[in-house]
Amino acid sequence: MKYFSPLIIFLIGCMVLISIPLLSQLAIVNLVGQIILFVIVACIPAYKTGRMSYVDIAWPWGLVLIGVLTYFYSTGHWLRILIISAAYIFIGLRMGWGALKMWKLGWFKTEFPRYQYQRRRWEKQGKTNKPLVINSGA
Repeated sequence: MKYFSPLIIFLIGCMVLISIPLLSQLAIVNLVGQIILFVIVACIPAYKTGRMSYVDIAWPWGLVLIGVLTYFYSTGHWLRILIISAAYIFIGLRMGWGALKMWKLGWFKTEFPRYQYQRRRWEKQGKTNKPLVINSGA
């Protein structure tokens, strides 16, 4: 249970968003899209290499996805929707292209220091199943 208990708050938040009629469709599409994105871009490479650094590629592209979904699913004044969507897309693309460039230059062949530190924290918490915690983010 110690591996999955951090996900409880996330799951409660998802259920709350899905239960709100105005947000339910957006929440479901975003949830499915983010899961697919993270499995392909972060989880599978992390599983194959044992390195969590691939999260740094996935999460900026998650922002791009949020920007695109905001544009298509939001209601209200078109200019406000466009500005908010463009901000998410711009920030995500800026970091996403940078992450892809770092990957191309070989920076992802070693684990980043923040993830090495996270492994030490997991060891102190008694989490020894590293493939499981790497892919669950627990």
